[in-house]
Amino acid sequence: MLSTVESVRKVKVVNERKPNDPRRVDISYDGEGYVVAGVPFQIGATFASGRLGQAVLQSGELCASTFPETFQPIRDGLAKKYGEPAFEAGELNELEILIALGESARLGRPVRKIAGYRSGSVAALVDLTISREARLLPPYGMGKMARAVWEFAESEQRRKMLACPGSSGLDRAMITIIYLPARELDAAIAAAQEASKRAAEDTSGKL
Repeated sequence: MLSTVESVRKVKVVNERKPNDPRRVDISYDGEGYVVAGVPFQIGATFASGRLGQAVLQSGELCASTFPETFQPIRDGLAKKYGEPAFEAGELNELEILIALGESARLGRPVRKIAGYRSGSVAALVDLTISREARLLPPYGMGKMARAVWEFAESEQRRKMLACPGSSGLDRAMITIIYLPARELDAAIAAAQEASKRAAEDTSGKL
């Protein structure tokens, strides 16, 4: 079935000879990948007991400065197919992106925003990661070899910066869409709600 998808050139199922995850899928593409609303995605799949468990679409790094406009057509497409999200971690606008970038810089790791869509027995879990990469500073007292390594890394980072509007290329976002059985999404929502409830009860007991 994957071999009939637009932009997919070849699909190969590889037997890993592992007891818990015996197969994986190697996919080659015509061009950058499977393109949705102008965004190239890589297609992946996970298996359980020899059967397809989840299908995954994952983008590469996208410019955070234009991410709301980039993601909106994809969100609209998901809403048209599955209906409005069963849950969504806030509105994705320019202000929310800036807040997430600030949090990423403070924490030193990407910030995630998650939404879930469901229609019948199928669900789509959308995982957005937003990150701000710190500028590379020259190490103190480095020798010639270390300086050469730093200069190469710094030039690559500068190239990355220039790839986005306003030299903002150190601010990035990525889209991962996981297709899974709706019952698994329902179980994840219930677990998250229960964890949130327990955390609130624990906090209220200390006030």
